[in-house]
Amino acid sequence: MPSVKLSGNAPFGRYTVLGTDGWTEITQDEACSVSHKWTVGKLSDPNLVIIFEESDRETLLALEGKVLDLTLSELKIEGKASDVAKALLGEKPKPKSKVSKAASKVVSKAAIKPKVEKPKESEDS
Repeated sequence: MPSVKLSGNAPFGRYTVLGTDGWTEITQDEACSVSHKWTVGKLSDPNLVIIFEESDRETLLALEGKVLDLTLSELKIEGKASDVAKALLGEKPKPKSKVSKAASKVVSKAAIKPKVEKPKESEDS
């Protein structure tokens, strides 16, 4: 869920919003969780700071119709739901490799075939 708090430029110290737990008073230091739908018409409000988390990406990618159009308009961008997610969250983080450097060294060393020397023929024969 996104959260909202007052921006540093807000001309007032407190503001009441309809959060996920009902009517809640926010300040510059105290945020509250709000629904995704609540944020749509407020994205361009200079008095509010709306914070999205990576867990919101799936919901943002599912935006469509009028909600998507309004969100694009609020952000002053053109595109589709993936552009909204990119604008609000940035690029999707790439998964980190689960193989540690030490393990990859062991695997790469194990993949090298040892040299096998052929026995020299003895001169006695």
